[in-house]
Amino acid sequence: MLAQVMNARFLDADDYHPQSNKDKMKGGIPLSDEDRIPWLETLRDALRVSLENGETAILRCSALKKHYREILRCADVEYVGGAASCGVRFVLLSVDAVSISPCLLCAAVSISLSRVSFGPLPL
Repeated sequence: MLAQVMNARFLDADDYHPQSNKDKMKGGIPLSDEDRIPWLETLRDALRVSLENGETAILRCSALKKHYREILRCADVEYVGGAASCGVRFVLLSVDAVSISPCLLCAAVSISLSRVSFGPLPL
């Protein structure tokens, strides 16, 4: 894992979703920007703490829209919008479908299991 190799703090963006977002995702309801912005601001704040403490942090987050990445860049209090210089950097994961399949399968199983209700077994 990259965070281990770099002796960095690992943050998984999914761990920071509020329950309302998790409920929507479990129900197959796509998140809107209105749902995502507060979540991204929470991620920004977590990154800021690492930056202020002089730590390296690795955040696993898709941040697909430029606007989302701008929110995360603001973890660097010295960042000026649109500037090339920033203490927050992004890495594009470029991987073939065969290599990523096990990760996607684990995520799909996790989501599927979260929808299952385990009640008493019939006799």
